Amino acid sequence: MRIPQSPIKLSSVTTVALPPTGRSATVIDASPGIEPSFTLTDPNGFLNIALHEELLRLGLENDIIRLASQRGRIGSIEQIPIETRRTYKTALEIDSSSHLRVQAATQRVVDDGISKTVNLPFDVTVEEVRHVYMEAYEMGLKGITIFRDMSRRIQPRRFV
Repeated sequence: MRIPQSPIKLSSVTTVALPPTGRSATVIDASPGIEPSFTLTDPNGFLNIALHEELLRLGLENDIIRLASQRGRIGSIEQIPIETRRTYKTALEIDSSSHLRVQAATQRVVDDGISKTVNLPFDVTVEEVRHVYMEAYEMGLKGITIFRDMSRRIQPRRFV
């Protein structure tokens, strides 16, 4: 049996995608994709509303909530239950290997490169930065960005 030729000529197709990144998503009030929040407060110092409601539900004192707002992260506030602290980890509270594993898991199903930042503390060493790049290379990632805390006069903020 002979299959008839289609009258439609097929050509190659290219798709250009400009997905929101951690920073650009805030401009259009979109999801930052796979980027964690850089801070749990907005530019006015107001705590993430979901976290604020959870802390109230847990019956925590106002001074604990105020401390969370001042710090912009809750990982070291022992009065907050550990599960809540794990749920609301910020970019600097997540280790570099975990950042890379999230990117690698996503990269497996995405053809294009992925915009993902590995956030590192201020006191990171050159050898630690080298290790992050080598780990990303060994995972087959198409590219990564590294941000060292306090490396800019004005810190980036993830508005929540």
